[in-house]
This record gives sequence, structure tokens and C-alpha cells, in this order.
Amino acid sequence: MSRLYIFSLVALAALASTACAPRTTTRPAGPSASVVESPVSAASTTNASSAASATSTTPVGRYRFTRGELIRSTRNDSIYRFTDGTPATVSVIRYDVPENVKVGADPQAWTTPEGERFEEVQSILLQQGRIQSFEKAFSTTSDVVVDNAVLREHAIAIAVRPSGTTRMDYQYLYVVGGRFLKVRGTFPGDSWKNSDFPEFAREVARRTYRAAR
Repeated sequence: MSRLYIFSLVALAALASTACAPRTTTRPAGPSASVVESPVSAASTTNASSAASATSTTPVGRYRFTRGELIRSTRNDSIYRFTDGTPATVSVIRYDVPENVKVGADPQAWTTPEGERFEEVQSILLQQGRIQSFEKAFSTTSDVVVDNAVLREHAIAIAVRPSGTTRMDYQYLYVVGGRFLKVRGTFPGDSWKNSDFPEFAREVARRTYRAAR
């Protein structure tokens, strides 16, 4: 039996307050797809820190801000790194909404289509041979209340096996101030079981909304 099934998807669903039936994907035959990744310039850290007014850099619970960077290939996109003192990788990304996502007049409706692309990325990585398998734990859309406003939240978690090891990849996505706010967390092994990452993501969304007003 694959080590991927060691993960307790039932416990994960309880952590996220909802779940859907797990689905395992194996590497398909056929040509490899390509992934275009946005490189990050470490030299731009100072400029990104100046732009951090849109994203709180003060501690959020046990998560501590470590550094901010501008994404080199863009003018306005930024990534902020956090740590909770464990090997987990936690990032907050602010980026413009792609034109092909702007369907309809309500920006909050753009969250789910963009969030669902996270699973598509895993399929591409699988085709490229960069991971061995992945299994979606849950994918949900709900609302987060901030003062008198409501932010649409798309949350997704995927158990990924790159090469004999396992990890849980989270993504929580919002539209705040007309731009996407993506909160990503990667937790090795079963460390996600002791994580309060969903609460961290929602608090970041609240703080970002208030800072952007």
C-alpha cells in the first residue's frame, strides 16, 4: 500500500471543516507539459518590505514574518515568507488578477476558478515526472467575514509524494483590494495534523483587507 494513504484524510477534513471524496492520480502516458514558474529575486527584498503595507508583517499567531520579496518577472507581485518554527514552508503571495480569470462583474466570483488551478499544476508536475503521485484531500468554497464585508475563500489541500516522501500542500485564495491574495503552506510528513494553517490564512486575509481599505 502506498505511503500516501498513511495520511488520515478524515482528520484533515475535520481540520478544514469540510471534505470531499479523496481521489488518487497516477502518472498518465503522453507528452510532458510545461510549467512556467515565476522566479524570485532575493536582491529585491528591501523594495518588497517597503510594499508590505498591503500584507501584515507582524506575527500572526505563532507564525512569524521572515522576509518579503518582489517577484522578478512582474512589477507589482510580491511574496512574503513566514515560519511557525517547524520545517513547514509558509508563503503569502499578492498578485494581479489575470485577464482570463475576470469573468463577470463580481471580483469575489473569480476566486474559485483561480483556486482550482492548483490541482491542474499538480497534474503538470506529474506529467513532467517531478512528483510520483498526488491525492486531493479537499477543495471548498466558503465566505470569510471581515468587519462588514464578506470575502470569498477557496481552500484546497493536496497530499503530494515527490519521491518516496509525502507532504501536504495547502492553498487558501482570496480577492482583496482587486488583487489575489494566495496563502500557501507545505507541511512535510504528517505535521499538518498539528497545524493551525487555516486560521493563519484567514487572519492574513482579514489583516490584508483592513490594510487595503
